[in-house]
Amino acid sequence: DPSIAVSGSNVHIVWSDERDFDWEIYYKRSTDGGNNWDDDTRIINNSGNAWHPSVAFSGNFVHLVWYEYYFSNWEILYARSSDNGISWEDAYQLTADPSDSFHPSICASGQALHVTWTDRRDDNREIYYKRSLDNGLNWFPDKRITYDEGLSTKPCIGVSGSNVTIVWQDDRTGINEIYYIASANGGTEWGSEILLTDDSGESLSPNLAVAGSGLFLVWVDNRDWNQEIYYRNSMDGGLNWLADKRLTNDPAESTKPFLSISGAGTHVVWTEDRDNNYEIYYKHN
Repeated sequence: DPSIAVSGSNVHIVWSDERDFDWEIYYKRSTDGGNNWDDDTRIINNSGNAWHPSVAFSGNFVHLVWYEYYFSNWEILYARSSDNGISWEDAYQLTADPSDSFHPSICASGQALHVTWTDRRDDNREIYYKRSLDNGLNWFPDKRITYDEGLSTKPCIGVSGSNVTIVWQDDRTGINEIYYIASANGGTEWGSEILLTDDSGESLSPNLAVAGSGLFLVWVDNRDWNQEIYYRNSMDGGLNWLADKRLTNDPAESTKPFLSISGAGTHVVWTEDRDNNYEIYYKHN
């Protein structure tokens, strides 16, 4: 479960690692565009397993979230570095409800941090959100985003200025589809949910990138009787979306897509077993 964030020549990577007999969160960085790398840094040293890290940064601040078996419950934890990843402050427990919280995603814009995750405190898996406006020193209360009887899971969050966007998979109609919701005022208020996929297959594992007024989305879809990677985008902040575009066409399963935007370039990576083994594949526009 690696996560990567890049700005200029700074590259920050986090992942889950079992080298210490527990799954822990590790980090490393490059300050010259990936040519050379600092040593691995273990972020936490707890007895519980830690999974699914997500990294974001703004200025010299690098921010991490993950979920961990913490005091007999799965909770979201947060850690930050204020010196571009050289040193790290102690982890902070971001959720504290009696039910499990998992699959976090974080993004940053200036001093504002936005985090989303899946939570079971309502006897159902729902999407929750919280924010900080001071680089993670203080946090607003948790905000519930979804209110439906289906399972809402695997959210991904993106930000551009004060525009915050969350996508997730949801099976409220009996089949998983991708939904979208946005805030135009930095997470204070949220608009209505919008259904982004509506086909006969399952739509799963969305990943989102935001650049200015452009929203770029990839996900796994089995409408073609096989798991393939699909893509669509909006260039007006989500008001209008272009048609779905199939990116893979192979008998093997394609899964776990990740998307990034740089200038006019759109870059997608995913996992696929077309060679009878799961390998990483890439394509770009």
